[in-house]
Amino acid sequence: AGLDSNNNPVSSTVDGTDNVIVTVDHASGLMGLPTSSTSNVTVTTNSSTNTEMFSGTLNNVSALLSGTAITAGKAGEVTMSIKDNSTGASGAASIDVVASTPPSALSISPLTNNEHLATATAYTASVTLVDAGGNPIITSSSTTVSLTASSGITLESASGVPITSVTIASGQSTASFDVVTSSTIFASGSVSASTTISSHTYSGDVTGLSD
Repeated sequence: AGLDSNNNPVSSTVDGTDNVIVTVDHASGLMGLPTSSTSNVTVTTNSSTNTEMFSGTLNNVSALLSGTAITAGKAGEVTMSIKDNSTGASGAASIDVVASTPPSALSISPLTNNEHLATATAYTASVTLVDAGGNPIITSSSTTVSLTASSGITLESASGVPITSVTIASGQSTASFDVVTSSTIFASGSVSASTTISSHTYSGDVTGLSD
């Protein structure tokens, strides 16, 4: 037993049944956060503010979060705050997420899976070496990335020359190239990238492209 910030008497039993709202700011900093509501907890996501809110009793919200495997995601400061709607008590804590050193994959952007593209059009894309949280990894030496594309898509340099690879320069994390669609209609198009660093192969792709 004890008192909350508003001098209300509380106990473990009362706390557990109090209705609370837990807010995670910079939610992309944590991978594995639940995104779907359950019968006991309402989950609200807001991609524009990069936040997630969990509403329910303290026992139920705690059970949902503690029963989920959560790992580091995008680098930055993650703030988790809680407000007890029953007593008005509130609090917050912050976690600094730091980009890891080992690479995990290659990310191709800004193209997205199942994106509809215009015919006979060039799109500037980038391939980036990232860690498990999607954070860019700076290379210690120049890295050649092999590129492939399905029928209906040509990969070119900025000067319009067809290419099959790009190089991420030493001290950088990204290399750019052009994705050019043909004048004919295609579906289920894809762009793939791969590289090998210290005997480890890293890859990434974008699929479901169409025009």
